[in-house]
Amino acid sequence: MGKQIINLKAVAVLSTVALSTMCTSAFATTITNSQLSGGLTIKASNATLSLGDNTAVNNITVDSTATGSQITATASARVTGNVVLNAPVTIGGNSSAFNSANVTVNASQVTVNVPLNNVKFNNNNTTIAGTSAQQVIDNADRSGYTPTRTSSNPPSATSITVNNTTSVDTVVVTGSSTGDTIKVYATATDQTPIGTGTAGSNGTANVVLTGLLANSGELYVTRTEAGKTESARTAVTYGQVTTAPAAPTSAALTTGTNAGTTKLTGVNNTMEYTVNSGSYQPIISTSADNITVSSGDVISVRVTANGATPASNAQQLTVALANITPAAAPTTGTLTQGTTSGTTQLTGVDNTMEYVVNTGSYLPITGTTVDNIQVTSTDTIYVRIAATAQKPASNAQVIPVQQAYIKPFATPAAPTNGALTTGTNAGTTKLTGVDNTMEYTVNSGSYLPITGTSVDSIQVSSGDVISVRVAANGATPASNAEQLTVALANITPAAAPTATLTQGTTSGTTQLTGVDNTMEYVVNTGSYLPITGTTVDNIQVTSTDTIYVRIAATAQKPASNAQAIPVQQAYIKP
Repeated sequence: MGKQIINLKAVAVLSTVALSTMCTSAFATTITNSQLSGGLTIKASNATLSLGDNTAVNNITVDSTATGSQITATASARVTGNVVLNAPVTIGGNSSAFNSANVTVNASQVTVNVPLNNVKFNNNNTTIAGTSAQQVIDNADRSGYTPTRTSSNPPSATSITVNNTTSVDTVVVTGSSTGDTIKVYATATDQTPIGTGTAGSNGTANVVLTGLLANSGELYVTRTEAGKTESARTAVTYGQVTTAPAAPTSAALTTGTNAGTTKLTGVNNTMEYTVNSGSYQPIISTSADNITVSSGDVISVRVTANGATPASNAQQLTVALANITPAAAPTTGTLTQGTTSGTTQLTGVDNTMEYVVNTGSYLPITGTTVDNIQVTSTDTIYVRIAATAQKPASNAQVIPVQQAYIKPFATPAAPTNGALTTGTNAGTTKLTGVDNTMEYTVNSGSYLPITGTSVDSIQVSSGDVISVRVAANGATPASNAEQLTVALANITPAAAPTATLTQGTTSGTTQLTGVDNTMEYVVNTGSYLPITGTTVDNIQVTSTDTIYVRIAATAQKPASNAQAIPVQQAYIKP
């Protein structure tokens, strides 16, 4: 028999090999108990060709006009020759019907729901969908193009476990890729899933259901891979409800090793955990470290299902800020001089940070700098990332304040109230008009602190210069100095000498003894006369006179107080 063009308007059951009817509209045809050695060509769009029992077809050609057509086959049907697909079609039915066929795909799209062992793609833009899409890609002739799979591979029934318990019902699907979406449906046709989950890094998705029947039943599970459409549904049965074991009670949380993490303790390798109802992760030791969390997250811990024993109920632990390891201290904070005197400027920061000087409450940072922070060179500034509702404050960066980071003050004006008067002790002066914020020096020596409102008994000479200034205070430098020049009148004179009188050599005179050449004398009043030796002889006096003796003034010191010696008649040469 030669090649036949099948294009019937109604369903027909053909039990012979004689096919001579032709037309151009869509058809639905079932062929049984037939041997078509010449093959078939489908030209109409949206046609359905069903190869029934005991039917063998050598070649099938889908014309480019037959878009949307379907080819199905039963278990005893066979396609033994070439299948050429020139239009988008769907191939389904029994998995063994097309084992021996050589399939050539020239169309831009094909949906395959049965395995095809020998396939060649001649169109580099072909996309492939259907439950057997990946298997077809794997078996494709590598001399042709490799199609792009558009539909996701369905999960295998052996990868699906249904836990029907008295508390939380779950479906666990293994063998997926990280991020795959798993959906569970109550029926084969429902459009709304009763549970959705995402595969974790271990390829396992834990889907929490809204509730199963107490008795056994059937569920339908799909997988959606990244960038692909949802897969066909895999049917799985589940048994009657089982009672979940009690939740563990020993689990606890502490800070993790890494920043932003917590550590789960009080567990063992029979348990598993999840964060915020995600996929359960196995626990392989007595703790699970470095779990990335935020404050308020809920970690659920349960004993893993084992054979017919379902997973236990879960112990739930709410993460507190104290359970999370703080982030490392920032390292970008630096100091430079502030804009105003006595301040520093904090730079290299941002509005996620806060700072404090020495101790106390941290202050928020609203920009990339904080200017005009009042400090001294003994202060320390601490900078950290501020706590949020989800994360604790970071560790703090410690920045010691150095004098170079502080804007200097302008030198204050000199004080104006300083004055000099005679001191309490001989040869000294007294500095007045001062206070305990000041200091002084004599002739540019080291400055000495002032502890009261005056400084007494300063050893000086006439012409010495006493400088008085306000002492430096923290970042405030010492003021300019008020300068006071010491005059003789500002110095307390020395004590009077202790000379004596005896009779002079000539009549009517006395002699002054116990003196030296630093002294001078006067009888009663008038100008003092210098003394050039250790005595002064023949001083004309009467018994009513008084002789005054003192140490003569110098350029540096004033004259001493005067010794008054009354002349007695006994001291006069008769």
